[in-house]
This record gives sequence, structure tokens and C-alpha cells, in this order.
Amino acid sequence: MIRLICGEDEVSAYNYFLDLKNKFRAKGYKIYQGDATNFFQLVQNSVYSTTLFGQKNAFFFEDVTKKLGKNKDFLKSLEFFKSSKTDYLVILDLVDKKTALRYVDSSDVVNFSFPDSLWSLLDSFSPANKDFFIAKFDEVCKNSAVELVFFMLARRLRELISVKEHQVEGMPYWLQKKLQNQAKDWSLAKLYSFIEHFHTIDLRIKTSATPYSLKDLLEIVLYFGL
Repeated sequence: MIRLICGEDEVSAYNYFLDLKNKFRAKGYKIYQGDATNFFQLVQNSVYSTTLFGQKNAFFFEDVTKKLGKNKDFLKSLEFFKSSKTDYLVILDLVDKKTALRYVDSSDVVNFSFPDSLWSLLDSFSPANKDFFIAKFDEVCKNSAVELVFFMLARRLRELISVKEHQVEGMPYWLQKKLQNQAKDWSLAKLYSFIEHFHTIDLRIKTSATPYSLKDLLEIVLYFGL
């Protein structure tokens, strides 16, 4: 049995990963956890020998398909878990669903992707699109948690700062090009100003130091800041 958890929504994916781990532990499974560095060490006895005393095992790994995806022994291990009735493999790999389907069947994939409308909002985040962006922000918040929108906007700000400062090591080329185009509408000073405002909002919400909601605070910053 196998589950591959994928998608861009890191928080939801990781919470689901932890929830599965707790459920298997409650059912009496022996829990193993690791990553690409100890994958083979942990699963070897289960894959290549009979499970003793009827013990059921649940293996939880992060970021293994990215690093072991071309390894023949890794692919053999996946085949074992697909047909196993006693052992369960759970992989958390924040790849897209298309990549996940290279390794497992669609019924074994749990995909936590953001709605297209959120990606559209992030890509339109620019002083040049102020009126459109604010209207889009209100629309997206009707269908997505404002906390998620806040988190993703903060991440996009950090990505834009990285591009402006030429700190793009490890960033995919296609993402660099997209962010470079978006960053043309921003000054570095304005990006840092937004980050400071976001830090202030985060602190006030966490300490209940404001009568306003998170959405209200964001709308104020966006309206006067863009």
C-alpha cells in the first residue's frame, strides 16, 4: 500500500502527512521515518524479507522521488509497496501531480494544489495592476483562506526580492524568468517596505493587538502600498 502526497500547498500536505502518521500509530503499526539518505536502510528488511510476527509497518519519507526517482532499486521498492498487504509507504514530495503519476497510480496520489485563481493573483501582484489586483484579492479570499493568501503573498515578495538581488541559486529557470518580468514593476525599496508591513500584520494578529481582521489589514496595506 502506498500514498504519495504532492502539490504546492506545503502546510496542508504536511498536516495530512502528520495526520496519517498518527492514525497508523494508533492502529498499532510500527512507524519508520526518514528521507532519501536512509530510505533503503529502513525498508530493506520489509521489502526483501517476510515480516515477522505479523507486525505491520508504516514508512514515512520526505523528498525521495526527487532524489531517487531514477534509481532502479527505488522503483522496485515502490512496486513492492503497491502490492503489499501489510506494509504501508507514505511519501511527502511537493512535486506537481503530473510528476507524481510517474511513480504511482492516480488512486495512490493525494494532491494539495492551490486553485488557479490564487496563482493568477500572485502573478498579478504589481503596482502596475493595483485596481485589478485589489479586486482579484477580494474575489480569491471568498474561496481561499485569507491566511493562505497572506502566506503566499509573503512568499512571492521574498521571491521577488531574491530576483532583484540576483540571489536565484537553485531556483528553476522558468520561475526566474517569470519573476524577473514581474519584478520590473517593483523597486527593491518598495518590496522591503511591503515585507515590513507584512511582519507588522503578522505580529499584530498573533498577539491580538488589533481590532481589525487579517483581511482588513491586508486590504489597507495593499490599497495604500501598491
